[in-house]
Amino acid sequence: MGSRGAAAFDGFEPIDANYVYCPNQFFDVCLPYCSRGVVRLVAYMIRQTLGFRDANGNPIREDVSISYGDFVKAGVSRGAIRPAIDEAIAAGFIRCIEKGIAKSKNAPAQTARYMLRWGTEHEYRTDSKMFDGFYTGNGCKSPIPNAFFDEVVPRETLAVVKVVGTVLRFTVGYENHFGRRDQAPLPYDKIQQFTNLKHRPTLAEALRSAKTKGYICCVNEGVFDPGGRNSRAAVYAVKWLEKAEKGTIGSETEPGNSEQFKNRTGNGSITEPVDQFKNRTDRKTISKTSDKQQVVAENLEGFELLVQEGIGRSTAVRLSESATLKEIRQQIEWLDFRNPKNRAAMLRKAIEEGWSEPDEIIQHNQQGHTREREEQEGAVRAARETALADEQAKRQQRRIDLLARWQKQSTDAQRRHRQKALEQATSDVARRLIGKSGFNNPAPEILEVMAAAIAEPIGDSPHVA
Repeated sequence: MGSRGAAAFDGFEPIDANYVYCPNQFFDVCLPYCSRGVVRLVAYMIRQTLGFRDANGNPIREDVSISYGDFVKAGVSRGAIRPAIDEAIAAGFIRCIEKGIAKSKNAPAQTARYMLRWGTEHEYRTDSKMFDGFYTGNGCKSPIPNAFFDEVVPRETLAVVKVVGTVLRFTVGYENHFGRRDQAPLPYDKIQQFTNLKHRPTLAEALRSAKTKGYICCVNEGVFDPGGRNSRAAVYAVKWLEKAEKGTIGSETEPGNSEQFKNRTGNGSITEPVDQFKNRTDRKTISKTSDKQQVVAENLEGFELLVQEGIGRSTAVRLSESATLKEIRQQIEWLDFRNPKNRAAMLRKAIEEGWSEPDEIIQHNQQGHTREREEQEGAVRAARETALADEQAKRQQRRIDLLARWQKQSTDAQRRHRQKALEQATSDVARRLIGKSGFNNPAPEILEVMAAAIAEPIGDSPHVA
């Protein structure tokens, strides 16, 4: 991979010049939940596979031969290569298409070959436990600058890579019908949740490092108000070069050449960042509209959610000022349960009038609580029945043991035990049962008298069924 040595990172080259059309699931599934070795390995595979495309946008090569030396170039230490490969295969990111063979007297060594794993289902998955390969449908990919794979991933800590990846994911990786955006409001909690960095000091240090090294920049500092009224999220952006250093590539490039990591753009022109995100008459971005300028930072995310749902920008400004982000999200989540004919109109009215939770959700929750209560009661009954069965089994076994001892007693001893049981009886009913029982089938009271008379204890229960 290319190297800048010890020089400071001046910024990413414009994505129109050099980029990898990267699956978003790398940021949504791999980066938050995998080890540094797996992140570097998968990023290297994506860079090698998707960094070289033909005129139709198809990868020139779909499989890549990987050696230990290649993985070292990707920033994976030799001791971490095998665990990283095993973890990446188990997680569904790559698959082995040809196993490596050690050199022998009769055959030369054979390098193992791996390729990215592509999903077979028509569903975009973000659950790491259900991930079975990168999504192959239209969309769900983003133009990520080559330098992210060449400079950031193989050299930086996993925390810094996660932070830079998050900013890329929510800027150039965020697209709606208005286009991609050049900056994104990212509350601290949202970054922490997306990166899966549970240790807040680690996240704070990663953010500081990413800004200091020139990977990202903070457009507007966030403000925390304990009362909540004046709080606003920090706004981050990717730091771009003022001018592309490497230019664009106008021809197909095979891996192995000195310019192997550049993508063709088709026209060979250089696009400066100042033009890259300007609004055009055929493609508008909400980041520069006059309506959006009216929206304060704390309402910006709610405004964008409303616009995505088809609400007009001026109405979205008003609604985002009158309702909290939580209320907007809640009404959007409830919208499908209301079976709307016009989503935008119903959503606007629901927010304006503060509609309560739909009855379908309430009934569903109540049914869920009922099922949970019934399951708990069933578990209690089953436990009681099991305990009762165990107790009955113990009593039966004790009677069997006592009867065996009874048979070994002499006739005189049996008479004495029977007589003592009669004397200890506390009711006429007990005395009649003892008197009627014969010596071959003595009453439980007689057996207990015998058990108390012999020296060796029998069983655990003081009673015989």
